[in-house]
Amino acid sequence: MSKPFLIADIGGTNARFCLASLDDSADGVHLFERKDYKSSEYDKLEDALNDYLGGISETDLKDACFAVAGPIKDRVVDFTNSAWMLDGNRLEKSLSLDHMMVVNDFRAMTYGTLFLPDEDKEEIKPGDILQDYPRAVLGPGTGLGLGLIVPFEGNYRVVATEGGHVSFSPRTERQIAVLQHLTRMFGHVTFERIVSGKGILNTYRALCAIDSHHCDLKTPEEVTTAALEHNDQLAEETLTMFCDALGIYAGNIVLSTGARGGVSLAGGILPKIRDFFEASSFRQAFSDKSPMDHYFDDIPVHLITSPNTALIGAAKLLKDFG
Repeated sequence: MSKPFLIADIGGTNARFCLASLDDSADGVHLFERKDYKSSEYDKLEDALNDYLGGISETDLKDACFAVAGPIKDRVVDFTNSAWMLDGNRLEKSLSLDHMMVVNDFRAMTYGTLFLPDEDKEEIKPGDILQDYPRAVLGPGTGLGLGLIVPFEGNYRVVATEGGHVSFSPRTERQIAVLQHLTRMFGHVTFERIVSGKGILNTYRALCAIDSHHCDLKTPEEVTTAALEHNDQLAEETLTMFCDALGIYAGNIVLSTGARGGVSLAGGILPKIRDFFEASSFRQAFSDKSPMDHYFDDIPVHLITSPNTALIGAAKLLKDFG
């Protein structure tokens, strides 16, 4: 087993740190000493990292890969949905690392899906994986991520994008009403404004305003729980619209990228609402693309259930490209 290196998956809500080493397992990576932190409980990323490093046994770390939620320039990132920032150049020096790699979190998530065993992928829609076509990996969490796996010279290229910020495209009158309400609030309404944790709250508040209903629920978690327990009609409609909008978005991505190699759904929300999601209109919205409905007949869709996908991807990126 190789010398351990430091891995992090840092989004808008959580920072996940672990150590990794190379081994002979199916994915080639052994993750250990994982700890998760709420970003809202720390003023700076470094504070959470110092808490983590102070509680682990390994002290002589020489390599690291941080997967971060936001656009990166020269190893520096301002997080899209957090007040944190990361300067990889400064962190490399302060930790006395030989090498630090900073990658987009959905690049890591996307790459990680290539190494997952079948038990970490649940079939949502059957189909045939066409190896010569791109695959799309997308998923709602604090934001809405999108990555592509593109065949290239007998191997793959992983492309990170900011595709969650494309314009929302409704397909029902009710969705149009929500779009109009959110346009007055935000101006540009992206899919992320609908299909994310914050999007759940945006949609619920919009529906309450449209129906002149008091907003009893204050957080995305409260809305989701009320929907799953059938305690609030507008909460149920919110989660239904969330699933439908995810289908619209996934279908748009397939058409615009040619992702006939399949779609993988990741992120932290879907595993928590799995039964609701599987009974939703996602599949109908996914392929409701006349005159191109037939294009979707054989495209498989899978739900990623592993909580370690981005960490595995970050470790493999460091090994393969660091």
